[in-house]
Amino acid sequence: MSAAPIERILGALENVHTKGDQYRARCPVHQKAGSRSTTLSIKEETDGRVLLHCFAGCGYEEVLSAIGLEKKHLFPPETYIANWAYERDPLKKSPRQIIDDCKPSATLVQVYVTEMMRPKTWQVLAGALNLDKRDLWVLQGVSEALRRLLDA
Repeated sequence: MSAAPIERILGALENVHTKGDQYRARCPVHQKAGSRSTTLSIKEETDGRVLLHCFAGCGYEEVLSAIGLEKKHLFPPETYIANWAYERDPLKKSPRQIIDDCKPSATLVQVYVTEMMRPKTWQVLAGALNLDKRDLWVLQGVSEALRRLLDA
């Protein structure tokens, strides 16, 4: 059997189709012969677990029992969880990659705030934007905090 819970569950259901970032299928608990109604919603979370919801009110344990699975089949094995999100979705970035991507923007904010603090610039901006010295202090603090965070 597949290591991915979503594949195991989808393989046991009938009339499965994609709807956005989730799947719809015929609920095995209350299905009627010949019915094409898809009241069961199946969604795979970023950590590999699977969420089930029947819009007709069937419980997820009933659904799992009807297809011969158990609650444990909604979750990937522990050895599979650690790197799952980054292996499955190549667009996912590590926290370090996200921080590195933010550094150029943080530098621009810092340069902009530094420029704003020049007396002539601040007088023009303060008048045009209805800013006071407290606003300047807040902007300067935000700029410094952002830079410290990203340099960590």
